[in-house]
Amino acid sequence: LVEQIDRLEAWVRDKLGEEVERPPLCEQLATLAQLREQDLEPDPKGGGPRIRRGVAEDRRISVEDPDMRHGRKSKSQTIKGYKSHLAADVDTDLILACGITPANKHEADALPGIVEDLNHYAVRNEIGELHIDRGYLASANVQQLAASNVPILSKPWRSHTGGLFAKTDFKL
Repeated sequence: LVEQIDRLEAWVRDKLGEEVERPPLCEQLATLAQLREQDLEPDPKGGGPRIRRGVAEDRRISVEDPDMRHGRKSKSQTIKGYKSHLAADVDTDLILACGITPANKHEADALPGIVEDLNHYAVRNEIGELHIDRGYLASANVQQLAASNVPILSKPWRSHTGGLFAKTDFKL
């Protein structure tokens, strides 16, 4: 397969000359190079490339969509593609803002865009309580709201002590 890709790329460059430097052909060749780089590695025994062991960081999973990625919701639940983020009024179920990020991006990365959307409606200054997933806690926006005395409500971390005291419960 790698030899066929090499021959195809050489043929395209030979037959189309300067056309390979302009869209859409340059974009297609860049995609091909990215896929080759992320999925192949040099064979330590020699003899050319081999399929990469493990997964490349920020691995592209779609030829058609350059932003799709693999991600995780938890240790056992994976996500392919994108994560959606919503800000809604819990009393009316009205969606006030939304965002979409590649699946491998942290939830906190989506929050600045959502806050910006909320600012268009002057809603940010009226937040009574913030109900969020734990993934958003790392965001500077959450820290600012907490500093402004906005109650932050999030599911607590699960206790791994089986109901017993943890080391952190004691001060020495």
